Amino acid sequence: MKDLACLLFLLAATTASFSQANEPLLTTDVIFDRTALKELRFPSEAFRQEKSVRVYVRFTLTSEGEYDDVSIVNSEPVDESFQKELDRFWPKLPKQDPLYAGLYVIPINFLYGERGTGKPKPISNETDTIAEVRSYRILSELPILSYILCEKKGMGE
Repeated sequence: MKDLACLLFLLAATTASFSQANEPLLTTDVIFDRTALKELRFPSEAFRQEKSVRVYVRFTLTSEGEYDDVSIVNSEPVDESFQKELDRFWPKLPKQDPLYAGLYVIPINFLYGERGTGKPKPISNETDTIAEVRSYRILSELPILSYILCEKKGMGE
């Protein structure tokens, strides 16, 4: 009888862990990432500071597939131009499958490319965390890379 009880407990625990792993997540949706990489821009006000910044963005995906309650939840303040960029960008995201409904946080790395090196500067707020402690689904980091593009001109042009 004890063996049967242990077996049932083990089966229930295994089933619960597999059901969490098979839960549909927004990270499996390529349209979300593709749209974000195409439309999201490093805000010019923050770009002038010449540093890379990680911004934690919280949002709710409703049962209708709509985005709601989008806000920055970094524990330390970030330049307000990042919120303005999110306000501009977020309405451009396509409606999602209601299967993805839930509360999410996505870390967005706005990476400033160092001149002449081809490498981004290290993230200046690397130790910053999410300010609120709630049960979020944390998405993979999204890199937004920006460089200063210069045109080289010859003498006398």
